[in-house]
Amino acid sequence: MQIIKRTLFILPVLLVCVGLCAGTAQAKIHKGSWKKNIRWSYDTRKKELVVRGQGEMAEIEHTDEGQDSPGWGFCKYEARRVRIKEGITKISDFAFFQFRSITKLELPGTLREIGNSAFWDTPKLKKVCLPASLEVIREGAFQCSGLREVRIPGGVKKISSEVFFSCEHLRKVILEEGVEKIDSGAFWGNRRLSVVKLPRSLQRIGPSGFLVTGLRKVTIPENVEEIGAGAFEAADPKRATLKRVVFKSKKIRKWGKGIFDDARRDLVIEVPASKEKEYRKALKKKGLPKYVKIIGRRALD
Repeated sequence: MQIIKRTLFILPVLLVCVGLCAGTAQAKIHKGSWKKNIRWSYDTRKKELVVRGQGEMAEIEHTDEGQDSPGWGFCKYEARRVRIKEGITKISDFAFFQFRSITKLELPGTLREIGNSAFWDTPKLKKVCLPASLEVIREGAFQCSGLREVRIPGGVKKISSEVFFSCEHLRKVILEEGVEKIDSGAFWGNRRLSVVKLPRSLQRIGPSGFLVTGLRKVTIPENVEEIGAGAFEAADPKRATLKRVVFKSKKIRKWGKGIFDDARRDLVIEVPASKEKEYRKALKKKGLPKYVKIIGRRALD
């Protein structure tokens, strides 16, 4: 009887040990290649995907025969870290689409282009360091990501459409000197975005560029020539945050409709004194709410 009791006690312990050993045994490295220039490995224990190679990552193709892809899609929901090694110059469209568990992303100093929706829907990704070598960020590249802060290097001349669309936790954006254009909806829906630094090199802010954000103040730099429709629209007057806009530019020739639609009733727009009459007329013509104050400042001339 005592032997039976001891066996019943020891058996669960043995089963747990066997389970743990089995779990350890199952941890392994998956490896693969993509076209002729890309190799990758995935460590199931570290939950880390490492991508190596030289040159551009080939595009993922969808054909009648199926999908031609790198093969790392099986780990998209569990991978916590993605490391892209030196030598790779382009990340293809949808390459890491819906990698919903990644918290760390390492990009190489050789990278020149990030493809369309490459990191779309990565809600746990809080931080990314974009290399100085970067020149192109395609549409929706970081849409619906968990980024808190982002710095765009000056080599990126254009912030493409919806690159940071609906990044609900994004609080701070710095565009370095060299950035010239912000395309439509680039920062649309970032309600926590309260700090934006725009460079002197900026020439165009596209339609809905900063629609529905948490900005309280924004300064329009000296070389801006165009502001698109709804660029700083609040959408909901009760949730509008923008209180002060300072125009340093005296070059604006193109004004979109409803740039400041649904603005706060205490919004003040400061413009160069020499442009007060011209800018007032242009903004009113494009639907600026009547209650918004426009003030000419000699200090801005």
